[in-house]
Amino acid sequence: MCRTLILSLILSLSLSSSSSSSSEQEIHHGDLDTFLEDVLFDPNGEIFKCRSGESERNVKECDAVFERERRHVSMLLEMSREVEMVSIRDMLERYFPHDMLSESHLRDMENALKFVNAASVSSANENNQSILIVGGGPAGLLTAIEAHRRGCRQVRVVEKRRYHSRKVWFDILSSQLGFRGLDTLKSFGLEFLHLFRTSVTEAPGTLTIPCRTLEMFLARVLLLLDNVRIDYETQFEGFTENGFAILRKTNENNSTCDSNIFDIVVAADGTRSSVRDAMGIDVNTLERFGSFTLKDLKQTTTILSVRVDSSSGRCPPLRTIEEREVSPFDPAFEHIMNGSVTSAWKRWNPPFCEIQVLWSHEFAQDRSQSVEKKLLDLMSVILRDPPSNLKEFRDMLDKRSGDVNIQTYDVRISRASRLVKSIGGGDVTVVLIGDAAQSSHYRLGVGINRVFDVVDIFGNAISTNNFDAFARDATEVRSVFF
Repeated sequence: MCRTLILSLILSLSLSSSSSSSSEQEIHHGDLDTFLEDVLFDPNGEIFKCRSGESERNVKECDAVFERERRHVSMLLEMSREVEMVSIRDMLERYFPHDMLSESHLRDMENALKFVNAASVSSANENNQSILIVGGGPAGLLTAIEAHRRGCRQVRVVEKRRYHSRKVWFDILSSQLGFRGLDTLKSFGLEFLHLFRTSVTEAPGTLTIPCRTLEMFLARVLLLLDNVRIDYETQFEGFTENGFAILRKTNENNSTCDSNIFDIVVAADGTRSSVRDAMGIDVNTLERFGSFTLKDLKQTTTILSVRVDSSSGRCPPLRTIEEREVSPFDPAFEHIMNGSVTSAWKRWNPPFCEIQVLWSHEFAQDRSQSVEKKLLDLMSVILRDPPSNLKEFRDMLDKRSGDVNIQTYDVRISRASRLVKSIGGGDVTVVLIGDAAQSSHYRLGVGINRVFDVVDIFGNAISTNNFDAFARDATEVRSVFF
């Protein structure tokens, strides 16, 4: 593509139009900054705000922002093909005037192109399979990327929400800790996007990332893939006898039968899975999980929510050990308070200032002692300036959800009775992944790590067309107590 055409594309795709009367087209600073903000997915940019539902723009205006995003990403993809002949820096210096490109601009463009090169890996061994994925959360989006990379000719994701708005946090673990999640995200180019700044690293081999950030990142990866489509505000409502999926736009009154029958339908629509219900697959609450018998264990977990500091906008400062803040992986979090606490983890990232406590078997059985008093003791281990009495402790609790700022519930594991089932005379294979397959409530934000393993097993099933093997291997993965 010639230099003039590249410059023309940037002009036509910019948010604000040029008022220059000169016949020679120029790129203005504001236009380039908007382009870089878009392609690098800045967390302070309008795309992030519109995608998360926090923008002051109305629906129509945000739709225009999404269209601009698609055009800018398409342009970036086209530019990435130019660097096959020259280096990234040489290509950028050839297409952008020196008098307006700063070193910061060059670095940002280099990172944007590195993201494209990492994320837009061509699919291998193309096959004729089509796949519908119900659910646009992390499990569904990861499955879509895997389906593309395994060569599926058509991949469609339907998500009932309009926005990626969930602010809960995940702990993504790396191969250093025996998991593939963090390494996978890095292989997709997460570190090159400004979106990465919303994540934190609290321990070696661990990335703590908001759910909405992870979802938006994975959706951005899918935007680079030509055989993948995401339909938001689209609700799955069931199957016809022949196996056609019945889908309805959530902003419309009438359900419409999908015009194509899919070879594979993936239920990645969470703990209350509509696909699982439509297939009549039962869900069982387990008493035994691996080598643990939950009925005998009677272990209980408590989630404690603390107010964000109004002046700093941050969570209360943590106590330091040898000039570093207390980490959830420190021994100080284990076997404390006379054995009443087995372990505790913090989710110390605004707007969530939460501590999850897993109580010991003895304390779970004997509730004669006050949970509040035990949590007050725990504060002295964790906080730099802990409350000195119960009144101060209650005052520091987060009241956003009413009076429910200490939530205590028994550990439970809910599991679908089967992971694979056929419909439409055997022409359609339905597969359960993520929380639709199993939901385990014992540790905030770590179940996602098993999803990366299951998605890889799913990819193998696509390549071999052996979903009996998927059911066997995925069951083995989910039987491991995290």
